[in-house]
Amino acid sequence: MMRCIGLVLIGILILAPAGAKAQDTLGALIFELNLNQGQIDQVRWFFHQFAQKQANLPTAVDVALQHRAAIRQVITTAPFNQFQAQQVSQQISSIAAQRMVNRLELRNQIFQVLTPQQQQQYIQIVQQSLEGLE
Repeated sequence: MMRCIGLVLIGILILAPAGAKAQDTLGALIFELNLNQGQIDQVRWFFHQFAQKQANLPTAVDVALQHRAAIRQVITTAPFNQFQAQQVSQQISSIAAQRMVNRLELRNQIFQVLTPQQQQQYIQIVQQSLEGLE
């Protein structure tokens, strides 16, 4: 039961935005991988850096809200303006992509401070959390 809860929380780590959830997943990660104090300190620093990067970026929703007039115009104007739709879509997807790159960088940094045994556990945790996306 406890392992299942830990895996769910680690799954959130893969997909979670920065903020309060990041602290919850940090605790689960520390518990699940049995990190030593040096690793805990490094991982906490990585999470802190990640949170700062994410805080400096708007969310995809923020970008969409900033462009709601353009989105409304694309939806309500005839004929459909594919160029304008692509511009708005690219702006939204660009910010979502950067936020995902930051998440993946965090996961890589964490992976690099793990022992080979912990790396194998982490790979299994990531695999199991990604299976739910199929």
